[in-house]
Amino acid sequence: MKISLNWAKHWCPMPAYTADALETFAHTYSTYTAEVEGIDSYIFDDKIVIGKVLGWKPHPDSEKL
Repeated sequence: MKISLNWAKHWCPMPAYTADALETFAHTYSTYTAEVEGIDSYIFDDKIVIGKVLGWKPHPDSEKL
């Protein structure tokens, strides 16, 4: 099972996203909850385009949309 670090930070405060802090969190989580098999890190660039609107048209059954 994968969990979000943002979700986990709600229950276990962490000062920063450093490698040492992540290892300490993984060890603590493994001790008290479930075994941590690995930590996946994803770095996103601000210039990534997720989607692009190519066109639009009004919804045929609504005057509001």
